[in-house]
Amino acid sequence: MHGEYKVQGGKLVVVDLELRDSRIADVQIAGDFFLEPAEALDDIRGAVEGLPAASDVEQIVAAIRAALRPDAALIGFSAEAVAIAVRRALGSRGGWRDYDWQIIDTPPLSPAMHLALDEVLAQEVAAGRRGPMLRFWEWERPAIIIGAFQSLRNEVDLDAASALGVEVVRRVTGGTVLHHVTMAYDMDAEKMVKVLRIGREKLSDKGTVSAVKRVDPLRSQTGLPREAVIRRMRETFVSLHGGVAGRITAEEHAAAEKLAAEKFSSGAWLRHVP
Repeated sequence: MHGEYKVQGGKLVVVDLELRDSRIADVQIAGDFFLEPAEALDDIRGAVEGLPAASDVEQIVAAIRAALRPDAALIGFSAEAVAIAVRRALGSRGGWRDYDWQIIDTPPLSPAMHLALDEVLAQEVAAGRRGPMLRFWEWERPAIIIGAFQSLRNEVDLDAASALGVEVVRRVTGGTVLHHVTMAYDMDAEKMVKVLRIGREKLSDKGTVSAVKRVDPLRSQTGLPREAVIRRMRETFVSLHGGVAGRITAEEHAAAEKLAAEKFSSGAWLRHVP
């Protein structure tokens, strides 16, 4: 059984193993990584040997860390990388913890720039130049984001949006591969219902007749500052699925700026579904 994992910005880890009585056996670990001292490779192999085939990434990582000698230096890879390669050898690749996540915070940006970054970063992931990521948005100004195939006139009162200084932009997806979620920290509900066309059908499945009453942002639910809410979300995600701090490269930022100007700020893109 064979599994490989390429660390983003690091080295390749290759694992070959067999299963005996539902336990991992005959573990071989290779790759273009660096390891000091060389004998530490035996520590890693020994830690994986005998583990149940159902072991998850966290359990494999814990076993490796417990077995590694104190002076071991893993360069270009990690215990997590070995664990992911082991899981892939076992045919398990569906869990979120099986991936090398980056957590990306950006400074306040225009709505069009955020949408352009979504497209650029998604293309980088598809090309294999980036791993999966969680990105938090910071807004420069009020905005409404509609889906790629939502009707502009059915969703938004453009006159009201203009009068209230709310920008309207269209994202590149409807939520398929690139997933978005809006978790409102604070909101002017009265302004919201003036700008958004929230139909009776949408409200009916929520058991409410008032869009204003439907709104309950995180500020009122938690009593926490916005920064504390984001910090807790980030910490919880990392504790469950792993992840390290990431950043937008200069090349990605430049490509997004061009896309924001040419596509996401254009009336043609916004109105392609009237």
